[in-house]
Amino acid sequence: IPSTVYWGMQYKSRGTLSEEKRENQTVEGFLTFKKEIFNGLSLDLMAGMGQYQTNYTQSGIEGDGMLDAVNTSNMATAPNSSVFSGKSIERTRSYFARSNFDFFDKYLLMFAVRYDGYDKFFPENKFAFFPSASLGWKLSSEPFLRNIDMINLLKLRASIGTTGRTYSTIAIGRFESDMNGTRQVQASFNNGQTVYPVYLQVANDQPDLEWEKTIMTNIGLDFSLFGSRLSGSVDLFKDDNPNLIYTNAPTPPLSAIQTYPVNAGHQVRKGYEVSLNTINIRNRLMEWNMEINLSHYAHNWVERPPYEGLQSYMKETDPVNAIYVYETKGIIQVGDTAIPVYQPSSARRPGCPKFIDQDGNDTLDNRDVVMYNGSPKFIIGFGNTLKIKNFDFGIFFYGQFGAYGWNNSYAWASATDFVNRVQNGSQDIKNVWTTSNTEGYLPGIAYNESTLGLSASVDTWLEKKDFLRCRNITLGYTFNMPGIKRFVSNFRLYADIQNAFIITKYKGADPEISFPKPRVSAAAPYPMTRTYSIGLNATF
Repeated sequence: IPSTVYWGMQYKSRGTLSEEKRENQTVEGFLTFKKEIFNGLSLDLMAGMGQYQTNYTQSGIEGDGMLDAVNTSNMATAPNSSVFSGKSIERTRSYFARSNFDFFDKYLLMFAVRYDGYDKFFPENKFAFFPSASLGWKLSSEPFLRNIDMINLLKLRASIGTTGRTYSTIAIGRFESDMNGTRQVQASFNNGQTVYPVYLQVANDQPDLEWEKTIMTNIGLDFSLFGSRLSGSVDLFKDDNPNLIYTNAPTPPLSAIQTYPVNAGHQVRKGYEVSLNTINIRNRLMEWNMEINLSHYAHNWVERPPYEGLQSYMKETDPVNAIYVYETKGIIQVGDTAIPVYQPSSARRPGCPKFIDQDGNDTLDNRDVVMYNGSPKFIIGFGNTLKIKNFDFGIFFYGQFGAYGWNNSYAWASATDFVNRVQNGSQDIKNVWTTSNTEGYLPGIAYNESTLGLSASVDTWLEKKDFLRCRNITLGYTFNMPGIKRFVSNFRLYADIQNAFIITKYKGADPEISFPKPRVSAAAPYPMTRTYSIGLNATF
């Protein structure tokens, strides 16, 4: 980065040369056994084991203050340079078995078990069992439904099982060198003739930490009707997570280590999902298929970690993705005399947002905080596939409705930072309130949220993240000439657009993109890319 770029609060050239290597190894072995024991009973057994290892290495050098155009690849010539490197290995070992039983093509039964181990847990908790079972009943194979022509398939099913999860943050080494840290400590002996690097303890042993488990239950119905012209499924599900891994529990007072991971907290996610597939038209010249998906879920706390202090406006069972804010309405204008008495003292000047007193007691306190949910109420998807002779056309949409989130793009439109030349500004700066832009809806330079002393955030950056995205459009043509059929059984030319367009009122870069508040060293939003493709499918 040349010195002409204002980065890191200063005009100084800087650069980094680094290399990272990731290697995932998978070794599995298993045995299967299939047999029809007698007429109407089929047995399918499988058992095996596997080991999965991830190797990671990193090395590099970085520096700043070097010349812009000379030795830009020689970081060692920089007045301030340092090297860095790292290595990590993670292993998981699994033993697994599964059995499937099919009784008279009516009743389906499955049992499965996994015995998984993670090398970062202590021996007492390294391995854990994860059993599961499912039951299916083909109603359409029963005598009382078998002769109904409109029913091709009708199956009830239910399942229950346990899955496990770990976090890479608990795999931090207990010790690390401080040679490249802030202190760069060395231990000297023999009057400075012998120098040793110092290693610091950065994590404590956690022998009680165990797998995070989720108990998943599901009840569903699969159906196919009218000669399979209408098919689909309906599912009700619940994911119960009673022993979360809480990675930032505070250590006891006077501890050299500030936080440590523990099992704490309880969350439940439950909802439903509906899927429909239809064949609207099917004849010799034309075929039109349609698919529709609809899902809804609620993700709530059952019990909070004891280390998480709750404000009075928070409930124990609030949504996991809850957002708490003070609501505002409008901007204070020059000469505005209708400033409420409860308005914070540091937000009473023109350009500051007007706060809403929810309970009408002329005091802005915790009772005025409003909760929004960061999870959508509904997620939808629908698509159509049309074939006319040799042409085929497909289009698919998906979207979400009811979710709220922060538009952190507005951080690039901070009036204070822009005027003080701390950072660049995006086009959203034109929406900042000024005396010459009184229609602006973003707070002006007189407003500073950090000085308000409020217990929750303010909704000036909060937006609804509803959207409907055209995910895919495809147009194809299949050649069906006798001369080609002698050599190629299928020959299709197609053009495709991924992420064709989006319909949304969200003012940020992209409602699906989540990123931290952009500042000097933080990320900025980059929207999903649109991809154009031309391809050829051939089967010889």
